[in-house]
Amino acid sequence: MNIVQTAFKYIYRNCTLLQGCLSKIIMFDKGLTYLVIFGLPGYIHDNQSAHALKFSVKVKGQLSAIRNVAEVSLGVTSGQTYCGVLGHNLRQEYTVIGRVVNKAARLMCYYPGRVTCDQDTLYHSKLPVHHFSLMEFKALKGIQNVGNIYEYLGAESGEDFSVKTFDYLMVGRDAELRYFKTIMDGVLLEFERVSERCC
Repeated sequence: MNIVQTAFKYIYRNCTLLQGCLSKIIMFDKGLTYLVIFGLPGYIHDNQSAHALKFSVKVKGQLSAIRNVAEVSLGVTSGQTYCGVLGHNLRQEYTVIGRVVNKAARLMCYYPGRVTCDQDTLYHSKLPVHHFSLMEFKALKGIQNVGNIYEYLGAESGEDFSVKTFDYLMVGRDAELRYFKTIMDGVLLEFERVSERCC
């Protein structure tokens, strides 16, 4: 369980820096899989393919250093998928499904121990081509027209791809804050009174 939690911390911290979303953690026969999505509605930007690749290389290094982790494989694909709510009313989840997601999963299985991506990801990342290495062709189960597959080797530039955020001070809000505090104090007092009567 310690490995799962440590991996979660690395993945979550790094993907949120680049406006990615950790969507699922799946345990199955081939190991532990984390589904990370870049480009969800509200988080679409020009560099999302580059962000996914940068995230993958950084996280691969961190996860490989965790004790008792045998192998780390990452598959990065780009394209359109279904994005929305799935499942029964009592067990719904917000996720992505489709051919592109399946292809990423296949890349992880067929090219172990590497960060691999498809032709679309390479193109949309706008990263220099010398950061990629063309992989040998493999037929991916259930995937038609696989196309070229590349290993992303990383970049030596050290360029910061994190999304810039700004923290602005709330100036001139003293009256509003006092009013809000008065309301919250009243709510807390009422909650305490109700709690005392119930117990």
